[in-house]
Amino acid sequence: MATIITTAIEKGGTGKTTTIVNLAVLIAEEGHRVLVVDMDQQANCTFLLTKHKKSEPFYRGKGLVNMFMNYDHLEPDAKSFIHPTEIENIDIIPSTAQTPRAIGQLAVLAEEYSRKEYSFLIDLLATVDDDYDYILIDTPPARDALTTSALYAAEHVLIPLRCDALSVEGFETTINMVSELERTEDITINILGIIFTQVENRASVTSISRDLFSMSEDYAEAPFNTAIRRSTVVSASTYAAAPVVIYDRKANPSKDYVQLWDEIKQRLNKWKEEHQ
Repeated sequence: MATIITTAIEKGGTGKTTTIVNLAVLIAEEGHRVLVVDMDQQANCTFLLTKHKKSEPFYRGKGLVNMFMNYDHLEPDAKSFIHPTEIENIDIIPSTAQTPRAIGQLAVLAEEYSRKEYSFLIDLLATVDDDYDYILIDTPPARDALTTSALYAAEHVLIPLRCDALSVEGFETTINMVSELERTEDITINILGIIFTQVENRASVTSISRDLFSMSEDYAEAPFNTAIRRSTVVSASTYAAAPVVIYDRKANPSKDYVQLWDEIKQRLNKWKEEHQ
């Protein structure tokens, strides 16, 4: 059974996609089978893992929105919309130029089946759950049906956070989304942790950590010790259509993601021990 991890925050530019693609690579390098689900209409995750831009017709008719358009509650099918990437052990359900239509399609399904709009993705992923060790979901910076679907399907949530006030506001909104889902559906969604990204100095991390703690003591231990340092190499790797851990393994962000993955594994193991 796959471990499902969603990255989410209602704020753009915090590093959700960068985090997903680099973690996918590090997990795959350990021999694990990884499925990435790109639910962001920008399709940057798809580009970084496949080198195909959303403007290309490569995945036309075979992307995320088509998976929802072809939904059948008797035989939900995700496999037909899964494709290999450029990287061994990583497959993807790609985002395409048609992804913005997915929200409308989920509304159509909700009316047809008298269900919540966010309840269909989890059904689809259940059909491939045994084929992968990890399923990583990238989300748009929005409070919409795609993000809610990804949160509802998740076992764990990672929240990438820049050290600025707008990101803290987006964090608060995302936490509220998770809490509302937990109340409505009587489920538990584990906030695996907060990842500080694009960090220039530790003072900024300390300041934002104080802000989070003032919001709730529950967040005191949420931040990972590892922060992702700011570097132009991340932008360079994006232009090269490659995750930074592949583009330049010696760069500071690459070292940080390697260390972060070690921390994530520790938290996942602890969570499993506590919930066995």
